[in-house]
Amino acid sequence: MKLILTISLIWFQISTAVAQSGRAWFYTDLNAALKSPESVVGLDLSQSSIEELEKALPVFVNLEYLNLSDKKLKQLPRTISELPNLKFLDLSGNELTTLPTFLTNAKRLEELRLDRDPLLDKEQMLEVLSE
Repeated sequence: MKLILTISLIWFQISTAVAQSGRAWFYTDLNAALKSPESVVGLDLSQSSIEELEKALPVFVNLEYLNLSDKKLKQLPRTISELPNLKFLDLSGNELTTLPTFLTNAKRLEELRLDRDPLLDKEQMLEVLSE
């Protein structure tokens, strides 16, 4: 419950900051974000198409928040590990069976959401996360 409240609070703060600044640095559309990738801090693609995500991710050098929830992903784009500033990653509601070891390369990752992932091998997940 505390985690959900924290995420809701973060979302509210980001939304408020964007509205007050008049700048768009939090995107829900990959194509729109690609027009100014260096300014993108947050990317919520839970409701968007992500066909080109693998190729597109490395250009988001300032990305801190990435939401890929409910995409029915069976595997993750390896380029996630190339995001130098990624702090929050939501993979909830996907079809992952294992957690890729390349996630350990995301050195700044502070929060990883994996709820609603019933196929995920919990033992393997714990092994990866403990590395």
